Amino acid sequence: MERIYKNDLKDRSDDDLLSLLRNPKNLEKSRLSEMVNELKNRGLSEQVDEIEANMIKVHPIYSKFWSRIGAYIVDVVILGAIGFILSLFFKDFFVQLGNQGVLVGFFISLLYFGIGNSKISNGQTFGKAALKLRVVGNNLENISISKAFIRALIYTIPYFFLNYSFAGWSEFSIFFIAKGIVFLTFLILLPIHLIINTPTRQALHDLILSTYVINIEAYPRQELNKSRIFPLYIISGVAVLILGLTVLFNVRSNDTTSIYHKLKPLKEQIDKIEEVGTSVLSRNTSSMKKLGSDEYINKTEYFTLNIVLKENIISNLRPDNIEDLKFVQDAVRIILKNYSEVNQLDYIVINLTFGYSIGIYKSSNSIGYSNTIENWRKKVK
Repeated sequence: MERIYKNDLKDRSDDDLLSLLRNPKNLEKSRLSEMVNELKNRGLSEQVDEIEANMIKVHPIYSKFWSRIGAYIVDVVILGAIGFILSLFFKDFFVQLGNQGVLVGFFISLLYFGIGNSKISNGQTFGKAALKLRVVGNNLENISISKAFIRALIYTIPYFFLNYSFAGWSEFSIFFIAKGIVFLTFLILLPIHLIINTPTRQALHDLILSTYVINIEAYPRQELNKSRIFPLYIISGVAVLILGLTVLFNVRSNDTTSIYHKLKPLKEQIDKIEEVGTSVLSRNTSSMKKLGSDEYINKTEYFTLNIVLKENIISNLRPDNIEDLKFVQDAVRIILKNYSEVNQLDYIVINLTFGYSIGIYKSSNSIGYSNTIENWRKKVK
C-alpha cells in the first residue's frame, strides 16, 4: 500500500480514498486521521462512520477472551519446556530443594512475563505474539519494565504460593488455610473479571494497573473505553465477603483447631526420621448411605500419611514391601503410640513419593500401601 501524504489527499477521488480507508492496514495512524478528516470535509461523514463501524467490528481493539486464554496456554507450554530443559541438568538440585523448588519456577515466570509484557519486548510474550496481542497502558504505549513486573507479581504470587508452606506454618495452621483461601479466591476472580468485563476485557491485574491487552491488527482509530468498574466491585465485594466468612469459620472451627493440635506433634516427630523430607498427615472418612436414607451401609475411618522422600528408594519397590521398610515402621509406630483416636481407625494408608516440583515443571514417582490397625500393630511391635 503506497503512503498517503496530506498534500496528495485533495488530488484523489472520493472512491479512491474510501477504498483506501476500507483497507488501512499499512497506513500510519496520523495519515489515516487526515484521510478521515478529508472525507468528512467533503460531506461523506455517513460513509466514513459506516466504514469505521465495520472495521471496528471486524478488527476490535481489545483482545477476545479465548485469544488471551490461547496466549496463556502457549506461555505455559513454553515455561514447561524451560523447566524440562533445566531438569535435565539440575534434577538432583531440584530434589534437594524440596518445597523450596517452587521458587525456581516463580522467578523464571516473573522474569518471563515481566520482560515479555514490557516495552523491552514490545508488550508481547511468545504467547501474545503468537495470538497477535500486546500489553499497553492508558496511552496505548508499551508499559515500563517495573510496571510489567508488578503486573506479573499480581498473578504469579497467588499461583505459585497457593500451597506453599512458609517456615513455621503447618498445613493445619489457620494462617496456611487463610492464605490458601485468599490466593484461591484471587485466582478465581482473575478469569471471572476477564469474562464479564466485556467492554475492555481487562482482568483483575489489568484493572489494578490500568493496562490493556489489545489486538495488534486492530483498526487504529479506536479509543480505549472506561471499564465497567461498578459490577466488578460488586463481584469482588461478594467474593471478599465469602472469603472473610470462610476464614472466620475456619478460625472458630473447633474441628480445625482439634485436628491441628492432634496432628502437629505427629508430623514434627515423623519429619525427624532420616529418610523423610516432609510429611503430610490427614484423618479421612469414607462412607456410603442407603439411597434416600441417612443410614450408613458402610463407613470407614482411615489415617493417611504422605511421605516425600529425600532419596529415591521406591523405583523398584513393590507396594506390599512398604510395610517392611524400617522408617515406615517408625512412622506408623509414632501414629499408633501418639494419636489419641487411633482405635477409631480401620486403616492406616502410607503413600511414598520421590520427585520434585519447580512450579513450571515437576516429576515424581509414587507408591502406596494400606493395612488395618491390627495388622500394623503386629508388624511394628
